[in-house]
Amino acid sequence: MNDSRGADHQKHQKHQKHNNLHPHSKRAMESDSRVKRGVDWLGHTRDSEDGSTVYYAGNVGTGRKVKTLLPNGEVVLYEGEAGKERKVKRTFPTGYTIFTRGPCESEDSMSRTVLFDGTRHFYEGAPGAESKVMTLFWRGDLHMTRFEGSAGEEHKVWDIFHSGVCHYYKGTAGAERMAMTLYTTGDILRVVYRGSAGKESKFCELLRSGVRHFYCRKDGGDVLVRSDNMGNKRGVSAVDKSTRLDGECCVCLEAHVGVSFSPCGHLCMCEECYHSIVMRSKGSSFACPICKEYACWATRVYL
Repeated sequence: MNDSRGADHQKHQKHQKHNNLHPHSKRAMESDSRVKRGVDWLGHTRDSEDGSTVYYAGNVGTGRKVKTLLPNGEVVLYEGEAGKERKVKRTFPTGYTIFTRGPCESEDSMSRTVLFDGTRHFYEGAPGAESKVMTLFWRGDLHMTRFEGSAGEEHKVWDIFHSGVCHYYKGTAGAERMAMTLYTTGDILRVVYRGSAGKESKFCELLRSGVRHFYCRKDGGDVLVRSDNMGNKRGVSAVDKSTRLDGECCVCLEAHVGVSFSPCGHLCMCEECYHSIVMRSKGSSFACPICKEYACWATRVYL
């Protein structure tokens, strides 16, 4: 009887001693027991040199690194098989997050970053030479900005607002000038600007009815100088002049036409505007700017 009580007392003391252990020590003991049983495990080791904590997951002998906690509070997540892990996400205490891609940890390149306010920057390019290609905004009126150019020399191509208004730009990094504005609602279809960066002036305003207003800069303002109606006979809100071989682009109203759409056959857009608007749609459907008919393909026309 006494032997039975003594065994129960020893068992209770051992259980109480285990409960009084530090949580990290208890997890380490439980991890060791799982390792001995040869089952899946999730352990951690502390680097004595820099104080980082590295977490592993997997079977015994094939554990792969899944997460690293750095002393400064940064969290690094990994993906991939053991020995070939690659970084996929880095989160800083400020909320700044960097997503990376690449075949291995030593060759990863930045794919996108997320700021604390939700703003997202997207990048393309080789490791160490990533260039920003797009920015998404989650606050304010501006929704999306598109960039082009090599790393450190990116220039803005267009801005899209939540209201549907789109501004197109031309020029090098830091010296972009507004070239055109497109509207999805209202009477105005597009507005074309001329002038250097920061000194743009309204040149032409095209209405959905086909009416065009031309302006010139005078006394610091845009003054209307003439108007005409370029609507075609079928009642389409378009610029009929752009269908002629010697016509001007119906988008920028500056360059000569050089791209024809099929099956409608309208020759109405210059090559630069075609690449700026249609090619950036990345395969999505687009309509002919003259008749609004779906265009299956476009053909470069040499005049």
